[in-house]
Amino acid sequence: MALKQLLEINYNKLLIALAVFMALIFTAGFFYFSRQKKDTLVLIENDLASIGALKSAEIANWRYERLSDGEMIYAGTSAKQNILEYCENPEDKRLEKQISRWLNSKTIHRDYECAHIVTMSNKFLLSSRKEHSIPESHLDDCFKALGGTKKVLLTDFHDAKHGDSHLTLVVPISDEEGVKALIIFELNPDAFLLPLIKNWPVKTETAETLLVEEKNGFVFFLADLRHAGAASVNNKFPVTESRLPAAKAIAGHEGFFRGVDYRGIKVLSVTRSIKGSPWFLVTKIDESEAFRPLKRRTTNFVILTLFIFLSSYLLILNLWNKQNIQWLKKQSEAETKLRVLSSHYDYLTKYANDIILLMDKDGKIIEANEKAIGSYGYSREELLKMNVAEIRAMEERNGIPEHIDNIVQSGGLLYETVHRRKNGTTFPIEVSARIINIEGVIYFQAIIRDISERKAAQSRLSEKEERYRELFENIRSCVAVYRAVNNGEDFIFVDFNASAEALEKVDRREILGRRVTEVFPGVREFGLFDILKSVYSTGEPRHHPTALYKDNRLTSWRENFVYKLPSGEIVAIYDDLTEKKEYENSIIKLNQELEGKVKERTRELEASNKELEAFSYSVSHDLRAPLRAIDAFTKIFKEEYSGKLDAEAKRICNIIVKNISWMSRLIDDLLSFSRVGKQHLSLTPVNMEENIKIIWNDLKIVFPDRAITLKVHKMPGALCDLTMIRQVFTNLLSNAIKFTQNNSNAVIEAGGEAGESENTYFVKDNGVGFDMQYYSKLFSVFERLHSSQDFEGSGIGLAIVKRVIERHGGRVWAESKPGEGAVFYFSLPNGEETL
Repeated sequence: MALKQLLEINYNKLLIALAVFMALIFTAGFFYFSRQKKDTLVLIENDLASIGALKSAEIANWRYERLSDGEMIYAGTSAKQNILEYCENPEDKRLEKQISRWLNSKTIHRDYECAHIVTMSNKFLLSSRKEHSIPESHLDDCFKALGGTKKVLLTDFHDAKHGDSHLTLVVPISDEEGVKALIIFELNPDAFLLPLIKNWPVKTETAETLLVEEKNGFVFFLADLRHAGAASVNNKFPVTESRLPAAKAIAGHEGFFRGVDYRGIKVLSVTRSIKGSPWFLVTKIDESEAFRPLKRRTTNFVILTLFIFLSSYLLILNLWNKQNIQWLKKQSEAETKLRVLSSHYDYLTKYANDIILLMDKDGKIIEANEKAIGSYGYSREELLKMNVAEIRAMEERNGIPEHIDNIVQSGGLLYETVHRRKNGTTFPIEVSARIINIEGVIYFQAIIRDISERKAAQSRLSEKEERYRELFENIRSCVAVYRAVNNGEDFIFVDFNASAEALEKVDRREILGRRVTEVFPGVREFGLFDILKSVYSTGEPRHHPTALYKDNRLTSWRENFVYKLPSGEIVAIYDDLTEKKEYENSIIKLNQELEGKVKERTRELEASNKELEAFSYSVSHDLRAPLRAIDAFTKIFKEEYSGKLDAEAKRICNIIVKNISWMSRLIDDLLSFSRVGKQHLSLTPVNMEENIKIIWNDLKIVFPDRAITLKVHKMPGALCDLTMIRQVFTNLLSNAIKFTQNNSNAVIEAGGEAGESENTYFVKDNGVGFDMQYYSKLFSVFERLHSSQDFEGSGIGLAIVKRVIERHGGRVWAESKPGEGAVFYFSLPNGEETL
């Protein structure tokens, strides 16, 4: 009956344990999935923020590129001058043809759908596509936005007359008197902007990007909504709709937000503003899609937990039934094992790894195990006829009576001695002896262990200690060993080597056992005392850097390395660095003097460069006025007195006008060269192959009659200023076109190669080339290696190339032979991002 109750109690305990275990599993699961939900929110937030940051950066960069295009047109000279002249003389067909061709070139390879030139009196002069026109209301908005200024303007979305929404890039064309006309480029957002917004980097059912802005207190969606169709751009919501992510973005919120989208569905979103624009970006995804994997795992967890519970319950029930059946069988087996236990003990004694001897009170051996037989070399019969004294080494036998007395008095004894084998060899042993009583008879039992290996190890350790002491005493570095007292509040010397005695000028016998603060009173201020305490408390080695130790007796520079021994003692190894420190101080003083001289020379050079740039800029501007006067008077003179001038006079007038034009271009080039030195670098990833093709298409319009083959090889991307690098390629390609003008089969090649620290690019031609002995003049201002009568030019183009590349931290060089063409190289450092 008692057995039955015991089984029932165990069964109930198992059920309770199972219930507690399942409760713990459900509790752990609750906290785990709560944490998983938080982690999912963080992950979704990071993904949405990354996508939003990437798209907002690309949109801002797109706006910047468009404005940069406008700035380049605004800062240009040739096309700008043609437009100004055409405004004065709109009947000039030659100018109309040139300007139309220029407008077409600007709309072929970019996002611009069409371009118009409009006077300040709202008169359309030219259009690249006449079927496209601008609504008068939007044109009025452009004039109002300019407000009489000369700035380049990128307008907001507006409806074009031909249907879809567009944006407008407005570039003012002005002279000294003010703005004369506007170049208006219509940009189709479907070409790049809207596809960028609609695209999502991974497959998703509900995620989308919204581009919004605020108009008259309402949220307007600037692109089609994924879940509302093309008509969704007409949807609008009040900016006061606090649960709408788009409204939160317009209200100034940037970052993660849980709200309800335009469909009334709960979403997770990240909002941000688009730099330099009135637009805001919202990246969002439905909560149902975001949490779907977590819900699936939660369901699986509950099902699995219930399965485990039912399985465990059935298993416990089955075990309980088996216990009832097998209990009696186990009881009988236990009794059998108990009978066998005594025989196992005898076996263990017989075959133990230690020698076991049983002796009577006179020391006669009456029992020995197998280990004793193997260790001594005697047979069992021989051992049982021997006295224990016979197996002890002769020199150790005198100690037997003393050992027996100690065993009798204390009941047991642990001691070491030496035993002898049958072959006469001896070996050290450790004996654990005690008195035992067997059926009223007193016996001595000895458990004997061979300690030959231990003794050998102790001998080796002794040798190592001797070597350590030899090293300790003869090492050149100073070594001090301390022991902590008062739980690390102070330290006393326990050892001190000879090098330390010599440095400190003390006798170790006088300081051993004394406190370190007593022997070296400056140790706290020196900083070493705190290091000793730290090493003692943490056990971690510490380095005390070079510092000045000072007390009434000593002053020297020292560097300490402190560590803790397994014994708990603290070791400090240190050296006297006074001479080294004095030498370092002298070096530092010399370096400081040298750095001062370098800084002074640098300031002088920078001042000289600034003066030179200011002089170039001033001279270029001051030369324009007299040149314009000479040009104007020459043209008036030629027109007023044309009938009175002979052929030679007309030729002279033409020479004057031609040289004035050349001088004007020279001044423009000089201004460009000056601006390169002052212009701020705006580094962006640039696709070099794509840009060189764009520049080549622009240049082909300038040289329509030339049959030139361009070969563009693979070129690595670069992190550089887009405007400046286009100037570099424009100058190099223009030079290649110019110096191949006498070659009917002109070929120009461009390419590049990626390197470990820098990328290298080249422009190669099969033109006239140059003599390398004049290479030193090649990149200098106004230096020319060919006659201006043969090849026109100002001699500044390559100087601009060199300045731009050097501002990027790169190099520029060239290789050539007369009549075999030339190759111009330049390098740019590898950026963190390349295309």
